[in-house]
Amino acid sequence: MKLCVLFTGGKDSMFAFHISKLVGHEIECISAVKPKSPDSMLYHSPGIEHLKIYEKAIGLPLFLYEGTGNEELDFEEMLKSIKLEYNIDGVATGAIDSDYQFIRFQLILRRLGLKMFAPLWHKDQEEYMRRLPKYGFKYIITKISALGIPHSLLGKEIDDKATENIINLSKKYGFNPAFEGGEAETMVLDAPLMRCKIDVKGNIIKSSEFEWYYSIYDINCLEKRQSTME
Repeated sequence: MKLCVLFTGGKDSMFAFHISKLVGHEIECISAVKPKSPDSMLYHSPGIEHLKIYEKAIGLPLFLYEGTGNEELDFEEMLKSIKLEYNIDGVATGAIDSDYQFIRFQLILRRLGLKMFAPLWHKDQEEYMRRLPKYGFKYIITKISALGIPHSLLGKEIDDKATENIINLSKKYGFNPAFEGGEAETMVLDAPLMRCKIDVKGNIIKSSEFEWYYSIYDINCLEKRQSTME
């Protein structure tokens, strides 16, 4: 199946990209809607200005659609354009547990005659978080919007130890362990099928009592040996 990946640069969309490749789908592009509001219910806005670097990192063109504020219409118009340009059969998404997002995307895809590939849908979220570092995904947290997630984790690679800490804190404070409710945003710096490793520098900034973010001021793609999995 020829797919376009709904892409944010975060762990979930990157994992969806990898699984799509590994099960044999043809990936034509990555795509994102740039939301008009930073408080979008459907789209990821933190770090969207850095998405262009993933064209080099994973070797696919980025289709970035400028949102108008009508989020469902924006999604439909973006997919119409992508279907026309790349002749895709469907989209891959990193959706895990958000019925709000999943249902709306699914309805629009059906209207356009497209299929959805959602390899993470309703998977065990704690086990998924544990698999990421074990499978070679290196990622950082770029934004925190929930009580209980230490701001000291911002900009740091989330390894096995940090993962267990997050899972334990999620049980104590009640946030989603995979951040599916928007409790935090992430950015993947390296993964098995990436062609280069992303290097970032930034500062930790507090914007409100429970909201912190990692403000990136420098970003580069460092060459590495191509994975033998390609």
